[in-house]
Amino acid sequence: MDPLGATVDECDLPVLCFAPGTDFPIYFFDGALSNGIGRFPSPKSNETARELSLFVFGKNEPQSEPLNRIAENLTKNRRFSLSAVRRYAIMNTEDKIYKGDDVMFFYTKEEVIKLTPQWTGERLEDGRPKVPASVLERMRKLTLEEVWGTAWMQGYEFQAEGHFLHTHPTEDHRMVGRAVTCVCVPLRQDLHEVATAESREFGFKGGYNKSAVDRLVEDDVMVVDLFDKVHYGTFFGGNLSTQLKNKTKRGGAVVWGGIRDLDQVKKIDGIQIYYRGSHPTPIRDYVMTGYNAPCRIGEAICMPGDIVFGSNEGVVFIPAHLAEKTVDSAEKSHLKDDFGFERLKQGVYNATEIDHVWTEEMWNDFMGWFKSDENAQKFSYLDWTEDLELARKMREDPETMQRMAARFGARGNNSPARSTI
Repeated sequence: MDPLGATVDECDLPVLCFAPGTDFPIYFFDGALSNGIGRFPSPKSNETARELSLFVFGKNEPQSEPLNRIAENLTKNRRFSLSAVRRYAIMNTEDKIYKGDDVMFFYTKEEVIKLTPQWTGERLEDGRPKVPASVLERMRKLTLEEVWGTAWMQGYEFQAEGHFLHTHPTEDHRMVGRAVTCVCVPLRQDLHEVATAESREFGFKGGYNKSAVDRLVEDDVMVVDLFDKVHYGTFFGGNLSTQLKNKTKRGGAVVWGGIRDLDQVKKIDGIQIYYRGSHPTPIRDYVMTGYNAPCRIGEAICMPGDIVFGSNEGVVFIPAHLAEKTVDSAEKSHLKDDFGFERLKQGVYNATEIDHVWTEEMWNDFMGWFKSDENAQKFSYLDWTEDLELARKMREDPETMQRMAARFGARGNNSPARSTI
């Protein structure tokens, strides 16, 4: 069996492979590669195979007559894709299988894992990080400002985008789910041929948008860079939005482009679609060049498996490995806000005191409130040990506290400065 997936027949030759899904043979002779027209014997077999490999991968033109014949056959015979040859062409050099570079539009499970090495937990079938459903559920109760700050303070400064329309703008509707990314570019015919061939090998059976939605699972959010295309850029319509709902249950989509059938889409309860504009035209004249690949949305970047948080204010993409920390910090920020609002109403503190570095007395007041307030008890599982320790250290070193306050003071309520006594 060919280790790379092509069909293999046993025969007198070391290996006989057929291009996937075709009857077009590719032979491997002790380190030499041929398409059945000619045989490349030693001692130059490895050199010949390498030269042909470079041609197949688009890095060189063939330099010999046999290779020219192979090249002609490869380009004429469109029963299989050149991308298939790129993916499956191998050289048997020193008894080792060599894989050439691939076009790499549609990321496999292994490639997604390599792309997200900081995630160490469970993964979905396609390799994306599987942030626990319990974390997603906790996040649905929070606001965009509350979930935004943690990643930002870790140096992820391009994770939020707010320039959207959205289909269900209600105060209590939060879209939270795991990102599946799609990257698209304007139509170019030669690129379209390669990308279409690779999408078929990957398992796409229809149009890019329909095939991508077919692969969604519960709690997914489809994130699509459609290069801000609205006219002939309607990634979702009524039918596909209905399927989106059925697949994701309570997920949705973020489209840096257009949608259509807006009146129909608005009647679909339980999902949210963020989009740039609507138009009656069908989608066309685009090429998908990335699936589960890094994806730009406006000024933000999304990776496969990121947690997508959407509210009326926009969308935040939270790296999977920071999701649980984000929820913990956001819930603490939420509690501090509740405490602050209550004390402001009571006239205990003024806004400057609440919004600036807390004193030791304020911190102690907060901890007493946290242990006694009925609503706060819903968050009794939160551990404040690190917060208290940081506060003590910074209190003992006023210069450090001032530097932290200057650096993070404007970074939101869950900043170190905000938490410090």
